[in-house]
Order: sequence, then structure tokens, then C-alpha cells
Amino acid sequence: ARSFHDKLNVMYITVSALSFAAKLPESIEKGTWILSQLGEDIPVSSLDSDIQMHVVQTRLMLNQFQDSDLLNYEVMTDRSKMMAMRFLAMLETSFMMAKPSSQAFVTIKMVQLSISHGMSRIS
Repeated sequence: ARSFHDKLNVMYITVSALSFAAKLPESIEKGTWILSQLGEDIPVSSLDSDIQMHVVQTRLMLNQFQDSDLLNYEVMTDRSKMMAMRFLAMLETSFMMAKPSSQAFVTIKMVQLSISHGMSRIS
């Protein structure tokens, strides 16, 4: 493994192992660092106003679609975004258990990625 992208599967296993070992803060720290390297930052704020702002942004993104549009939406092909979705899905539980006030940002990020880059099997 030479590049960052070559190491992503091993990093995914490492972050998963930290989560399964109940080392949730470490799992979250490592997982969010990897996401930032993939260009997907998770806000650290857990203020209701920040969460509401992100919900409104996401709702505006969704308002341009009908349900049928989303059911037939393009498929995500960017490998970095697909891997980011894997990390986000895995971090959902860690955030829910260790930082429940910030867990909404993980879900919002997944929805935004799906809208911006296409649907994946994780969407």
C-alpha cells in the first residue's frame, strides 16, 4: 500500500475494530480524520442551531427532487466518496453511543453525499 487510497480498506478495519472494542472516542477521532482526508468534514459543533442549519441545507437540496427522481437517481461512481460513505455508515453507531448530539451530522453528510455524487448501496 503506497498511497492513502491504497490504505483505506485497512484503515476501515482499524476504525471498525476500535468501535467494536468500545474505544468509541478513538474510533470517532480516527474516522473523522480519515473522512477529512477524503474531503468530507463532520462539524464538531453540537448546537441545535448548527444542526438545524445543516438540516435546512439538506432539505433545500432535496426539494429539487420528486420521490421518483430519487428512486432512479444516478449511481455513485467516485471511489473516494463511496469509501467516505462506508466510513460514515460505520461511524453512525459510534457517534450515537459516544456523541449523540453530533450523530445527526453523520446522517446529514450521508444524505448530502448521495445527492451530490449519486446513490450507493449504503445510501
